[in-house]
Amino acid sequence: MMEGNESPDQVLVLKDLVIALQLERLFDVQQLYAIDIRYFDLAIDLLNSVAL
Repeated sequence: MMEGNESPDQVLVLKDLVIALQLERLFDVQQLYAIDIRYFDLAIDLLNSVAL
């Protein structure tokens, strides 16, 4: 999914998103504005997979 050069802060945002989706908890989507586009795209893919 991601290469070996992940940014810990950006990975944490994705991790928080996954946990929020799994546990049906709130997630502050403003966090997505602070991550690089490749992480943002992955976050959108995660959101789309839940919406299906």
